[in-house]
Amino acid sequence: MRNLEIEDGPTPEQIKHVLQQSILRHYPNPERKGCLDSPTITAIAHKRLPHEDSSWKHISHCSPCYQEFLDCRKQFREKKARADLLRRRMRFALLVTIVVIGLSAMVILKSH
Repeated sequence: MRNLEIEDGPTPEQIKHVLQQSILRHYPNPERKGCLDSPTITAIAHKRLPHEDSSWKHISHCSPCYQEFLDCRKQFREKKARADLLRRRMRFALLVTIVVIGLSAMVILKSH
């Protein structure tokens, strides 16, 4: 039996995890020299700054800033996922309401 994980290589998710851990481990900056402010890190995490922006270079070479970026991005994605779920639920509730009103109207019209 073939081992898919070895033959097919690591998954993109595994590669991303290894790269993230490497940045977090190999770029300590205990004195926080040249670190970005929180609004800039937030803008990067929320994809409001392009990868060409010079701030990306610092984030990818500073463990503390990268950790803050990862935390901010996780919060942003979780908030977006909750908002998406709420939006889907609202659409479903609207659809159910429209169906109930339509069926009620049909029943009322047929009874007259």
